[in-house]
Amino acid sequence: AIYIEQAANNIPGTIIKCVGKERIAQAFRLYQRCSFEQKDFIRLKLPMPIDEIKSEIQCVAAFNKLTNDVHKNCFLYSRIYIPIKTYYKLSFHSNLSMHIFQHDWRGKWWMELLRWICALIHVSLFAFFFLQLFFKKDALSFLLFFVPMIYLFYLCFITIIVEERYTLPLLPILVLGITRVIDAFSRSTTYMSFSRKLF
Repeated sequence: AIYIEQAANNIPGTIIKCVGKERIAQAFRLYQRCSFEQKDFIRLKLPMPIDEIKSEIQCVAAFNKLTNDVHKNCFLYSRIYIPIKTYYKLSFHSNLSMHIFQHDWRGKWWMELLRWICALIHVSLFAFFFLQLFFKKDALSFLLFFVPMIYLFYLCFITIIVEERYTLPLLPILVLGITRVIDAFSRSTTYMSFSRKLF
């Protein structure tokens, strides 16, 4: 009961108001029962039964019902706020998650400088890749825009996963896209006029 209470307390207040704390606790109780029933199979390294365990079916149904009710009753929260928050968490970091960066070298001035530089580059890639549609209106620009957009839509709206490994495949595409933006801007009349006045 203590673990269930702790798990329920980590649920955002908006979700609790939407579906009720008792329904959330009940779903976690089903999950706990399901875990206990599978414990012996895991401990003895035995294969799981071919037929689904009854508690597992009930657990999946309970969480699916909670998810559907949240989408239905808290539309702005689940379909607007959460995707934006997910996108923010996917993009606003340095991408330096290796142990040596997070522990061994953390706190050293040059490591913090590197962290900020990498964070600035990473944020810029995610924030400005769409600008290529304004500077380059060719097939490659549309491809470099819509491929990341479809993938980011999947991460932010469907799976809602915040892990660096899932954004790594995008980085080369985003780098290529932003270099095309920089190249197009450097050739633009606005930049030419500005550079002449500056120099």
